[in-house]
Amino acid sequence: MAAKSEYDQAINSYLKSLDIRLKYLGKEHQKIAALYYSLGNVYIDQTNYEVGINYFEKALIIIVNSLGDSHPDVAKYYLVLGKAYWRIGKYEKSIYFYEKSIKAYNNTFEADHTDLAGPYLGLGLVYWKKGNLDKAISYYEKSLSIQIKKFGREHPKVAQIYNNIGIIYSTKELDLKAIEYYEKSLAIQNNSLEVQARLYNNLGNAYQNMKKYDKAIEAYDKSLNI
Repeated sequence: MAAKSEYDQAINSYLKSLDIRLKYLGKEHQKIAALYYSLGNVYIDQTNYEVGINYFEKALIIIVNSLGDSHPDVAKYYLVLGKAYWRIGKYEKSIYFYEKSIKAYNNTFEADHTDLAGPYLGLGLVYWKKGNLDKAISYYEKSLSIQIKKFGREHPKVAQIYNNIGIIYSTKELDLKAIEYYEKSLAIQNNSLEVQARLYNNLGNAYQNMKKYDKAIEAYDKSLNI
């Protein structure tokens, strides 16, 4: 994470550029939207979500007025708003923007286009938080299919989705299914040591729930020895 002074410098630079461009380009130019978007990202990185969202929404208004509601370039603005609202726990707004992002992408791209992995993953997270576990799994599986197509089966992002799906199955007390996904994640060699340790711990929990204590101890020991 950047130091506070670096964030302040970035904000000051963007605001100076914004002031100049507003004078010469007017309020509705796409370059103004791009600056609002950049400012939003800086504030989000600082966890100042309300200010970040405000800039994203300013950018969105300009882009929608310029390109229309369903242009694929508009989708990324919907996507960042979906993420931002998820972070502050406003799940219905998060769902709204993720779905708008999907709709905008679908108007141009095939159903398995790589850009759709993000909003599907986001919806999986939101529905998990809301306790709608079946919907969460459904969206995670959609994102997983696209991520595998994009990165291959050995990518850490694929491993993370396997792990998340495993946790949800554990929450549903479907531990055998959870183990299947934890083991898929563990089979990916590119995981960090921290991720491997967490996966073995999750695997141990699943085996413990199934009263397979020898396997649980084996998994816990592997987690501790990493």
